[in-house]
Amino acid sequence: MSDLQPILNVSVSEEELWSKVQQGDKDAFGEVYKAFFTDLYKYGMTIEPDEVIVGDAIQELFVDIWMYRKNLNDIQHLKYYLLKSLRSKIYRMIKKSKKAHHSEQQYAQFEIQFMASQEEVIIEKDRKKSDDRQVVNLINKLPQQQREAIMLIFFEGKTYEETSSIMSKSIQAIYTLVSRGVASLKKEFRKKH
Repeated sequence: MSDLQPILNVSVSEEELWSKVQQGDKDAFGEVYKAFFTDLYKYGMTIEPDEVIVGDAIQELFVDIWMYRKNLNDIQHLKYYLLKSLRSKIYRMIKKSKKAHHSEQQYAQFEIQFMASQEEVIIEKDRKKSDDRQVVNLINKLPQQQREAIMLIFFEGKTYEETSSIMSKSIQAIYTLVSRGVASLKKEFRKKH
C-alpha cells in the first residue's frame, strides 16, 4: 500500500501526485508533505539527532521542491527521492554549520557514580568527558558510511535490517561496514590508551 492512500483516501499514484505538484497544485503539495513528514523526520534523526537541524532540513527540502517544482524531473519512487534529498540536505547543513562533531551529551550513557568526595566526582566527570570526546572524534574520523551505520545501530537502536533499508545497502554490506568501523575504533582507541 502506498504511503499516500491513507491520507488521500483515493487511489492516486505517487507519480500522479508528483505531476500535480510540478504543475503547482498546492493541495497535492500539502498531501506529499503530510504523507512523508513522519518518515522524513525519523530518518533525519538517524543521521543527525538534532531536532532543529532535521526540522530545518525538511522545511528547506519542501521549500526547494515548491520553488523549483517546474525544473524537477519526473520520479518513480517519491519516498526514496525525498529520503535521499533530505540526507543530502542534512549533510550540507551540518557541514555548513560546522556541527559535524556531535556533543558528547548526545551519546552519554546514564551512569551511577559512587564517589566519596566532590573532587573525585569532578575528576571522574573530566575523565568521562575526555573519553566521550575521544570516542566521538574517532567515530567522526570513520568513513561516512561506516559512521552512519554505527550511529544507526549503536546510538539509534536500529536493527541491521532497518539500517540496510535506510542506507539502501544489503544487510551483508551493513555487517561489513559495522565490523570494519568497530575494528577501526578499537584499534584507534587502544592507541590512545
